[in-house]
Amino acid sequence: MVLVYTIPVFSQIQIGSGISTTDRVPIYGRDAYSISQQIVLNSEYINAGGAAGNITKIKWFINSFLLDSAENWNFWDVYISHTTKTSFTGDSDFVALTGLTPVFSGTINPVVGQWMELTLTTPFNFNGVDNILVTVIDKKSGFSILEGKPFFRSYTATARGIYASQDSGPINTVNLSANSGKSRTNTVAQLQFVGQEPSCLPLTNLAVNAIVS
Repeated sequence: MVLVYTIPVFSQIQIGSGISTTDRVPIYGRDAYSISQQIVLNSEYINAGGAAGNITKIKWFINSFLLDSAENWNFWDVYISHTTKTSFTGDSDFVALTGLTPVFSGTINPVVGQWMELTLTTPFNFNGVDNILVTVIDKKSGFSILEGKPFFRSYTATARGIYASQDSGPINTVNLSANSGKSRTNTVAQLQFVGQEPSCLPLTNLAVNAIVS
């Protein structure tokens, strides 16, 4: 009997493209506290080279912010979970945090013009079937002046983003729809995941040179 063991191969999986930006997803640095949720379709993830298996890192592209403003929005909680939702139905259609998978909690280190990488404390095991829900909560008290708030590379994904932001107090994590400044959005953040590749990649660019009978 021969035992065959396949070592998982991890690659960078890019979701979204272009040079457009948003200041609302994943966080809104102009207010003291914020939350966003973003749906990544299964088809997006698979077509970008992803497969069922562990996701170990997530990245956002930091387009701009004033250097001294990051201290006001640099402590994040991040959740990655499965969802059957394909869009948000309205401004209050948040997915409750109960049952979502916490994958990171801590201080971030953004650099303008670079992808900001977070290593997940607990890898997220993607099932290869459902869509992916990314939730980010900015827990750091403080806000940037209007010109200093962060902007992130974005792309258009109809009704696949939702956010809330407020100065009155920390995000209500028990009842997300009770937070202020709620809105559904068609503009979401570009993402890069580090996740497993398919164990057997499809063959491409094949050609028949000759047929021998």
